[in-house]
Amino acid sequence: MSKTAVLYKSKYGFTKQFARWIEEDTGGDLFELTKVATEELGRYDTIIMGGGIYAGGIRGMPLIKKIFTRLSTKKVILFSVGSSASGQKNTEMIKARNLTQEMQNSVPFFYFRGGLDYPAMKTLDRACMNLMASMVRKKDEDARSAEEKELLAFHGTKVSFLDHASLAPLI
Repeated sequence: MSKTAVLYKSKYGFTKQFARWIEEDTGGDLFELTKVATEELGRYDTIIMGGGIYAGGIRGMPLIKKIFTRLSTKKVILFSVGSSASGQKNTEMIKARNLTQEMQNSVPFFYFRGGLDYPAMKTLDRACMNLMASMVRKKDEDARSAEEKELLAFHGTKVSFLDHASLAPLI
């Protein structure tokens, strides 16, 4: 039996791919976050949980917080996957916005860059992305950040930044 459980909440597949790689690299067992019973996690020593970023929030975070309170005797690791470039500033912002103070102080947290799949996006997600792109287009070109320029460059397309090697610090 594996001593590591990998739980994920993914909408368009980028987080699921990272979770699969974590499963392979650790020899762990893979579970979709909403399809595993908390009691089932009792048999694992390490619990790795992650979700995609949507409008700054980690998908599945309410359930992750609920599970977290029941895992005090386990090693817990959290990760998130988003379309923005990774970096310390982005990671800290996501942590502050999503993790409780207890989680921030006691749990290793990692951010990985996934991608965007406009053709597969649901109507609301596409509308939000279109609104963001529209707001960025209103800015003077010289005032746009590198991330904003990238958002416009990839707007309406499918782009993947998946990189298995980026998991090394978590593994």
